[in-house]
Amino acid sequence: AVTCLVGLANHQFASGSRDCRTLIWDLPSGTVIKQLVGHTGSVQCLTTLGEKRIISGSSDCTVRVWDYENGTQVQALTNHDGPVSGICRLANNHIVSCAMDMTIKISTPDMQLHEDVAIIDFELEELRLTSPDTPDFNFGRPQSVMQVVPPPPPRVEEVQSTDDILIEEV
Repeated sequence: AVTCLVGLANHQFASGSRDCRTLIWDLPSGTVIKQLVGHTGSVQCLTTLGEKRIISGSSDCTVRVWDYENGTQVQALTNHDGPVSGICRLANNHIVSCAMDMTIKISTPDMQLHEDVAIIDFELEELRLTSPDTPDFNFGRPQSVMQVVPPPPPRVEEVQSTDDILIEEV
């Protein structure tokens, strides 16, 4: 079964599925033109990275970067301890991934973990900045992070309020 889709350039799109594959489709003809094979679990999420690359997240706990034009894996990250459930690309090309291990991780475009990110804990429904020097968001109670989405333009660079919410550009 298909679990996720993302649109690509040149009338193409990618689909992720429970059979561990990501397929690149030609929309006008409806045919598969590439198969990206490497995940050992269901492909749960997809996003684009530039013109020729896509990123996939899987229940095998990995995030993989693919060159979809030639069908090759460029890189694999194994920094989650649970199935990856969501992924998005920010305006600065940083990659945000979330997983069933209750974490959100931010990586640079070369897929290195970013070092200047904060931990955010949910305590009694309150969002609070707790540590500015770690690459994880850890939610501190048994729950899963299912999806991450990029902020809509125009981008909020900093918002401060008396409710202990601080949002800063990543």
